[in-house]
Amino acid sequence: PPPPPPPPLFFSHAHPANPDPLWSRGLGDVYKRQSDYVNELHETIANEFDLDKGNVLLASGSTPLLDGSVKAFCSRTQPLVTAVPSFSTSASMARNIGAPVREVVLNDSMTIDLEGMAAQAPGAGMVYLCNPNNPSGTIHGPAAIEKFVRQVMQTSPGTIIHIDEAYIDYADPGAMETALPLVNEFKNVFITRSFSKAHAMAGLRIGYALGHADTISAIDNSWGMGDVTMLGAVGALTSFKDKAHIEWERKENAEIKALVTKTFEDMGFEVPKSHTNHLFVNLKRPASEFREACLS
Repeated sequence: PPPPPPPPLFFSHAHPANPDPLWSRGLGDVYKRQSDYVNELHETIANEFDLDKGNVLLASGSTPLLDGSVKAFCSRTQPLVTAVPSFSTSASMARNIGAPVREVVLNDSMTIDLEGMAAQAPGAGMVYLCNPNNPSGTIHGPAAIEKFVRQVMQTSPGTIIHIDEAYIDYADPGAMETALPLVNEFKNVFITRSFSKAHAMAGLRIGYALGHADTISAIDNSWGMGDVTMLGAVGALTSFKDKAHIEWERKENAEIKALVTKTFEDMGFEVPKSHTNHLFVNLKRPASEFREACLS
């Protein structure tokens, strides 16, 4: 008999399901016409956000963008400010290059402490703000984000603010908005997004940054962004244009998330409101014990 399937990876935040069903149709199109799909993807993203191509940076996933921004703006004398726990790639790179890391613990509601982050910003090279946050799944709305950005720009105008919106497609309608208006207003603010989450294309490695041309250029010149493949570009183009599928994905995720959240809450566990495709549950025991129990 064939071997049993491997256990599900509960710790993975990338989307495990299939990508947009229209993707295969897009792949067929590759053989029908000759086109520079990577450049087309670049232009499509720029047009979607009403930006010039110089304001958009494509990369082989979000990781090169996160690493590159730390390399560009942090140093031994220019710390990184980040929440804890939050996505750790930027902090890891900062430590690798010898840059100090100023950590700000989440508040009691498991949301990022924006006041605490702003207080740590003066003199920092960059502030990393994940919204929605990974792993807590919590968010801040547009008013709070705008207040935070303006406060940092006033007290530390030389500091770069990186707002990671990798999970924005999962947020409840009206709960948050993109920080793009702040990107357009402030040269020192940029955002990143990924095709690894709601678009379900983690293996094809496509991410992008939106920001001022000088900021984008500094990131690009500081670290290798890798190559976006033709296959990935075709899939990304198809998925990026299919707004209906992404909305379907958000709704399906919300329904399943509500069911799992209620299950945990009925058993007496605390679960912060999540606007991502994962939950941050207070298990009241070491996570390793819970994982072993799930696998047994």
